[in-house]
Amino acid sequence: MKGLLLVFIFVLSADFLSAEDVKGEVTALLKEQDEAWNRGDLDGFLKYYDHTGELVFIGSTGEIRDYQVLKQKYVKRYKTADANFGKLTFSDLKVDELSKGLVRAWGKWQVDQKSETQSGWFSLIFRKTPEGWRIIHDHSS
Repeated sequence: MKGLLLVFIFVLSADFLSAEDVKGEVTALLKEQDEAWNRGDLDGFLKYYDHTGELVFIGSTGEIRDYQVLKQKYVKRYKTADANFGKLTFSDLKVDELSKGLVRAWGKWQVDQKSETQSGWFSLIFRKTPEGWRIIHDHSS
């Protein structure tokens, strides 16, 4: 009986550690995105977005379901003559594992450019793929 109890405790702790590992991976990925943006590396920022056709991005201008259209949206909105994307900051970040291989993250975003500051909230859904975590849903306001 004692052995069964120890196995049960081990399984529960392994699941907890796994969830914490997933949260750490996604948090690190968001930090990488932040750093890429701040270097002016749009491809680095976007590399975690799905390229297979599952992507849904919802923002103030409506729905985007194509990676290339999303990329052009970012270029049009943030690449100006006096600023190279500006400085991105994520804050109030929360990460939940919804199920194995599916994670939700949300928080605040802020972009400081020379002439203006833009900010809002975001929620993301990540799916684990053979290539790693990919954003399949982004709702940013």
